[in-house]
Amino acid sequence: MAVEAKYTDSSARLDILDYNSKIQEYSLGEVSSVSKVLKKLELPSSAFVCTSGTAGKLELTGAGNEPIRLCVVCDRSDLDDTSNKVGKCVSEQLKGNFRIEWRDPSHPVQIDDKCFPSHFIHQILLSGDPTKVDELYYQFVKEVQELPGEMRQKFRKHFVANHLGQLSQVVSGVDSESVDLNKGVIAACGLKHSLLLPIQYVLDLRIIDAIRVLGHWPKDYVSFLKLIPKAIPELIDYMYQERLLPELSMEDVQDLQNAYRLGLFYCQNGEVIQCTDPERIELQEAYDNTHRILGKIDSGQFCKTRGTIT
Repeated sequence: MAVEAKYTDSSARLDILDYNSKIQEYSLGEVSSVSKVLKKLELPSSAFVCTSGTAGKLELTGAGNEPIRLCVVCDRSDLDDTSNKVGKCVSEQLKGNFRIEWRDPSHPVQIDDKCFPSHFIHQILLSGDPTKVDELYYQFVKEVQELPGEMRQKFRKHFVANHLGQLSQVVSGVDSESVDLNKGVIAACGLKHSLLLPIQYVLDLRIIDAIRVLGHWPKDYVSFLKLIPKAIPELIDYMYQERLLPELSMEDVQDLQNAYRLGLFYCQNGEVIQCTDPERIELQEAYDNTHRILGKIDSGQFCKTRGTIT
């Protein structure tokens, strides 16, 4: 059953925490159902199937035709056989909008000459030998630690800085087409790119920088990555507890979590929303807090003090 996000006025609004809990529960159920079906397939011993994106972050609602990304992780020599089996299984046994993609297990960070670690960080294993999954994580850590500085800078420029710029434009009132905080007219796509993605990518960059700290064994990061919470609000707290966000206070952590939950709620409530005045003020506060808090997270200083490869 889909999770409904009715947002007609403040009095009728679902509690944000309750809504986030429900979509996480729904997402876990959907991911588990898909996993049960895929685990029945006879795949090569080195092949895995994972999900990332919306499903990987437990943000499925069941509404509409939201896509679920299935990542086939296998050697190129096994690609045709594995993809055909997964594709046939999806078409015959699963309902929904699935997108099947291939990932090279030897290069989990670099995709099409781009540095994009986010898919791996936010993935959930659906099918594959669990005794060999550590090899995937180890390869990811190894590639991050060997990643040239210019590749890290590409990720920072094209994903982190780009979306931080969109956040700043909304806060300053420059971008009033996709998110107009003065009039309370919110486009879901604009909110995603100017509020949710800046938070996600800043966290991803910090994880990358932490892995690149000198003097730590790869196996330590394998354990860290396997324990990462899938939902972004819980990930924020996890990183704070693991001392990966030393610039923030507990109040900052809670404000950032609340901003993400609120933004996600709006994103999933419709393509365009006309907020009431109390809702507009609440969203303005979420944007202001996010802008302030992400501005504290200084990658350069973190790398300098931790002896990180840059």
